Amino acid sequence: MTCVRILISLLVCLVVATCGDSESAKRIDLSQREEVTVYRPENAITYAYLPQYAHTVSYERHHLVIDYLSQATGLTIRQVFPDTFDEHMHMVGRGLIDLTFSNPFIYTKIADRYGARAFARIVESQGQRDFRGQIICRADNTSIRAIADLKGKRLIAVDPT
Repeated sequence: MTCVRILISLLVCLVVATCGDSESAKRIDLSQREEVTVYRPENAITYAYLPQYAHTVSYERHHLVIDYLSQATGLTIRQVFPDTFDEHMHMVGRGLIDLTFSNPFIYTKIADRYGARAFARIVESQGQRDFRGQIICRADNTSIRAIADLKGKRLIAVDPT
């Protein structure tokens, strides 16, 4: 208890010692004030790639596509960088992302939740137009050889949902 009293006394002394009239008040001429320009994001279409890379890597991988689309359409397109898949989806839902480059799983989630619709898709470098995932199991597990064998089994995926 004595320690607490000493600390409180020291604090009071410190406050009292710093209060004084040795510093004169500064006069402020309000006629010389300036209006501050509030930054507003440019009127642009926003584009985001799923955040599986650092922002710099995502920028490097996608800025040429954004530049091409801007030139081809005459529209201003700005890349935005959500930090997580979840943030990406919420930004789509709040209208903060207009164009998204996403995988089929995330697309189905944002389509269901927010009414997003796909209007284009990529053609893979081998010319394939389909995106496929993979189900991987141990080669020595003879109980799983077909999709039907997965019934009743537990699976893991990269997304927690």
